[in-house]
Amino acid sequence: MEKKNLQGETMLLQYIKDVLAQPQKAHLDIAALPEPQQALGKGLQNLAACMLEQQRRLEASAHTDSLTGVGNRMAFDLQVHKLWEHRMPCTVAFIDMDDLKYCNDHAGHREGDYYIKSVSSLLQGVCLENEQLFRIGGDEFVILSPWATEKDLSQRLEEAHDSYVVSMQRRVSYHCGFSYGCTHINEAT
Repeated sequence: MEKKNLQGETMLLQYIKDVLAQPQKAHLDIAALPEPQQALGKGLQNLAACMLEQQRRLEASAHTDSLTGVGNRMAFDLQVHKLWEHRMPCTVAFIDMDDLKYCNDHAGHREGDYYIKSVSSLLQGVCLENEQLFRIGGDEFVILSPWATEKDLSQRLEEAHDSYVVSMQRRVSYHCGFSYGCTHINEAT
């Protein structure tokens, strides 16, 4: 019996080491443990599952802008690195909100947050399949498109901008809008 308990302890310790080294690959056969150690094994498996979920949440939050829910500067940098690494061409749109400071100074930061979220929502609607939106600064956004042309992305932004300005004129007392520029980037450029 003592030998089985010692083997079980060895399995449990190895499982803990595996969880700490590579939690996604760690495995523990509960049935192979002596019966008195099975509850501890199940508890360790639950703890490992909680750790994996927490890690997933932390990684997601590290790459997500908390105000808008879109990718943040870190996510943008990672995506650009992947594009360069694979030498993939893309079209980039840089969007800069108009008069956010004026909005914050005259209508308050809560209204400024509303303005940022409304532009973010609008830009998310501009994005089509496989296009990504990132908030890279207080009032700056970037769209990456692996397939759109400059003309196509620019046209979608122009249409969105025009309808947004008209819509916001009816809702708020300050100017809302954004400036943008698009360019296509490939290995040669």
